[in-house]
Amino acid sequence: MIETILLGIGSVFFAYLSRYKNLHWGLKLSFVFIFLFLAFRYDFGNDYQGYLLRFGTYQSEKLNLELFKLDLFEPGWIILNWLFKDIGFFNMTILLAFFNSLLYYHFIVKYVPSKYYWLAVFFYIFNNNLLLIQLSAMRQAVAIMLFILSIDFLNKKNIIKFIVCIVIASFFHYTAILLALIFFLVNFNKKIGNRGLLIVLLIYICLILGGKFLTPYLFGFISIFSEKYEFYQDKGVVNSGIGFIYYSFILILLLYNEKKQNREVRLIFKISILSILIMPLSLILDIMGRFTLYLTPATIVAYPNLISKMKNPLFKIIIVLIICTFTLFQFYNFFNSTTYNEYFMDYKTIFSAPRWY
Repeated sequence: MIETILLGIGSVFFAYLSRYKNLHWGLKLSFVFIFLFLAFRYDFGNDYQGYLLRFGTYQSEKLNLELFKLDLFEPGWIILNWLFKDIGFFNMTILLAFFNSLLYYHFIVKYVPSKYYWLAVFFYIFNNNLLLIQLSAMRQAVAIMLFILSIDFLNKKNIIKFIVCIVIASFFHYTAILLALIFFLVNFNKKIGNRGLLIVLLIYICLILGGKFLTPYLFGFISIFSEKYEFYQDKGVVNSGIGFIYYSFILILLLYNEKKQNREVRLIFKISILSILIMPLSLILDIMGRFTLYLTPATIVAYPNLISKMKNPLFKIIIVLIICTFTLFQFYNFFNSTTYNEYFMDYKTIFSAPRWY
């Protein structure tokens, strides 16, 4: 936990310095720290050992159709592991960390005002549904990276490249195929407006009050992809009353300020709005909480742009404090959770591993 906090403090500090022209390299340095943290981790996260042990079995197995049928993991992950079987798990992790850091760096540079780089980095590190969960959920992290990459294609209305990214992402995590529905947000890229705000809020309330009636349909739909996805346990702080109050407040802010954004950022706002809109369903089916992981990176862009368009300085400070306080509240709960505490509390490096994989 201490190492993660130090990473966050250092990275946010240097990202803050990027607002000054002669210190524009600050954000790059932040992501150098993030890369090193991700690249050289060992036995950090719930799923790390499972991925490491399964990687070892690929070294003695042949890549064939039978392997794809019987293996627990999706074909894309199997092929990636098989390609690295002679190079090593650690080297595969380092390469994935490099692409992860590069992608998020460009995502922030392209869509976030430099004045608010620090807030984007703060949210990326301290929101446990981003850096921390993704370094453990390695298969889905690859799928999420492909989805972030596809956002540029959506904004350029290059639907073919967008679909290609989503299809490849589904080879790493089957649920990624649901992201194809994001295509409709492009066709609905008009400003939401006051009427749209009321409609979205009404849907949100209906999902909170009546979402349980959707349970049998959601179970049936998810089982189409794989029965194992029915049993994910990823409920978060949204279960609490303070969680609902916070996300309802943020949802209203995003809906109201969406019309102030340019076309490209407006699309990302809609993805962020969708991530909050489906949160009530995660109380019914835990895999829906897992699905929001695809959408949560959009908030790295949405929150800083939300703040940047506010004119009242005092209101800006209040909103930043609310976002940061709740994010740290989630962060604290994450490390004190019985589900995650044992696997995330102590950061270890590959140099302390009993052998080199």
